[in-house]
Amino acid sequence: MKDGFITVGAGNFAIRAGDPAYNGGAALAALRRGAEQGVKVMVLPRLCLTGATLGDLYRQEALLAAAWDALLRLAANAKSLDLLAVVGLPVRQGGRLYDCAAAIGGGEVLWLCPRREAQAPFSPGPETGVFSRGGSSIPLGWGYHLACLELSGLELGIGLEEDVFETQAPVLLNPAAAFFSVEDRTMADLNGFSHRCGAALLRAGAGEGESTTNGVMDGRCAVLEAGESLNRTGVFETGLAVAQLDLERVSSSSRGEAIPFSLGIAETQFTRTVNPSPFLLPQDRAKELAQTILSAQAKGLAHRMERAFSRRAVIGISGGVDSTLALLVAVRAMELLGWDSQEVLAVTMPCFGTSNRTYQNAQALCRGLGVELREIPLGEAVAGHLRDIGHDGVTQDAAYENAQARERTQVLMDLANMEGGLVVGTGDLSELALGWATYNGDHMSMYGVNANLPKTLIRQMLLLLAQEPAYAPAAEAIRDIVDTPVSPELLPGADGEIGQITEEVVGPYELHDFFLYHCLKYGSGPRKILRLAERAFHGRYEKDTILRWMELFYKRFFAAQFKRSCLPDGPGVYGVGLSPRGQWVMPSDAYASIWLNQVEELMQE
Repeated sequence: MKDGFITVGAGNFAIRAGDPAYNGGAALAALRRGAEQGVKVMVLPRLCLTGATLGDLYRQEALLAAAWDALLRLAANAKSLDLLAVVGLPVRQGGRLYDCAAAIGGGEVLWLCPRREAQAPFSPGPETGVFSRGGSSIPLGWGYHLACLELSGLELGIGLEEDVFETQAPVLLNPAAAFFSVEDRTMADLNGFSHRCGAALLRAGAGEGESTTNGVMDGRCAVLEAGESLNRTGVFETGLAVAQLDLERVSSSSRGEAIPFSLGIAETQFTRTVNPSPFLLPQDRAKELAQTILSAQAKGLAHRMERAFSRRAVIGISGGVDSTLALLVAVRAMELLGWDSQEVLAVTMPCFGTSNRTYQNAQALCRGLGVELREIPLGEAVAGHLRDIGHDGVTQDAAYENAQARERTQVLMDLANMEGGLVVGTGDLSELALGWATYNGDHMSMYGVNANLPKTLIRQMLLLLAQEPAYAPAAEAIRDIVDTPVSPELLPGADGEIGQITEEVVGPYELHDFFLYHCLKYGSGPRKILRLAERAFHGRYEKDTILRWMELFYKRFFAAQFKRSCLPDGPGVYGVGLSPRGQWVMPSDAYASIWLNQVEELMQE
């Protein structure tokens, strides 16, 4: 239960229809199995203490009394397990019969949540009310939620069957008992609902032991988190789906009066699977999504060119991944506009640090895509500028490097003016986060098509797009560009080789993209990001290495905000980003001391 993580479970067990005493014992055994795996919140199926297929037997007082007794024994016996559990049973109150889910914890029954739109013989449940028995008053109604006193953010709503779609809380508990059907879309609907409302959802379906007079219960149990399936059991399977929720990833708020409950705070083994590349497209839809993103970028560029009365797209081509994707976007934009690909003006500008590999790849790429390529060497112009400002032209300092980047941008801007065109920016989200761009150099353009895409995603997209028949003439060049080390090529190398490797200076982009994702999307701090990174990159990066690059990430992220405050327009195609126009608002002179102090503390541990 540290850093917002909590282990939860959804399960079922083999019941005896109409035997609450037996079912209560079986439920306790299921809860114990969950507790042995560290489960702190567990949901069991609807009407699991009696069975969900008893029909008019639910009207029998003997069954109702036995079910209540079984619930009280279960609550008392489960007290030592230190978990919050939800079990189903029928409850009669004031002449009405309700299909209820009972929340138990600390040896007590905390809440009876009835089904809203119940079927006979049950009545629709009230929004709020009180159930009184044996001197105890228990909240009865669907208009409540549970709130953990010890763990901020752990708020639970209960919705039986389809009621869950009208329930609002960060964590939704869904006791169910549904017959199997080949046309059933319940799990897909639950997954979509979890994604839309940003909630975790635990579904427990009844299964083994239920009457098969009219069908077979599906028995499916699942743990979902904001649309992602963390664990699930198979159809007709008896068992338990256990997973660790990250409460920072659920954004739904709670509705209704809060019922407090307590859980013992204990450190549990961190077993959650953590994706080391959270920006990457899912494999089952990667090709489709890569094309969709490319089309979104192209549509944004095409519309901007129309509204700016631009006749050509002007792009600086370096032989790197960012300018390669920007070129593909420009070619697609020409298709959308009904223009020839020759209306894309690609410009290669070799200077002091240009390598043979990137130079050759830039030319091959442009030939394969059928765009106009111009070569404008910058050596003499940059050397003259350095002389003009009193630089010796030898000292490889910031002025030496940035003079080249700004000369490139000046050439592109002036060419755009000459050609009636628009300069297409190539910089990506990863570079913007780190400030790895020359202010008013490659930092500036007339429309930045890659500004919302991180480096890791751009690499993936290029490899996917290289498989498309439309890009076959350029596919070999694209693949070699992805394999080429990332470099700004502002410092000369030996014998035409790359002399400046970006990731040796600022660190691996896969780490920085990981830090950026969790920082922007969930607001996670250094301690939690470290915990996630150690899990995600186990066996690849040691703790000291992760923290070294994390420290640099926070230093550069805060220091570079002034560059991000004046970014050119560009299409937002991802859920997180750094555009100052609605995606990320931050003062340029904020201090990073809180975050850096936390990193330093982690280094000392």
